[in-house]
Amino acid sequence: MHPMTFSGDVHSIVFRHGWLLLSVVTSVNVLWWAARAAHGAERERPLARRNPILTASCLALGNLPWVIMGIGVETGRVPTVMHFMNPRHGAFVLAFWGVMVLLLFALAYWVLLGTGVETLVREIGVARSAEVAPKTVKTVVCLVLLAGVVALLSLWAIDLHV
Repeated sequence: MHPMTFSGDVHSIVFRHGWLLLSVVTSVNVLWWAARAAHGAERERPLARRNPILTASCLALGNLPWVIMGIGVETGRVPTVMHFMNPRHGAFVLAFWGVMVLLLFALAYWVLLGTGVETLVREIGVARSAEVAPKTVKTVVCLVLLAGVVALLSLWAIDLHV
């Protein structure tokens, strides 16, 4: 395997530090959902107490894959973020994909067997209307889980050389 080399500074920044951009996008997304849920907190006192814990959990867990990616790239163990598209690129890449799979299955467990549907619909306001059927939320989560598993299996099968 040859490390990727680029002539331009923009390419170097994107491919070496793209994990930072992914972390910022994840954080902004979580904070946007938290702000949206804060409007509901004015109506229900218990939500106001749970929201900071939920927000911190989403920030920590949502950024965990990007932190692993960043450590791998910044320590030089993985040449660029593009190398994470091939699960065979070493320990950091395997750890990244392992965390992604664990997070997908944890989300599916929370929504399908736990209180995730109620939290997503009522407390976070994942839908424009509180009248969203739990079955709809569960179907979407199942599709997300399936897409993640298919993506990982596809990347493993094609053995992408970057």
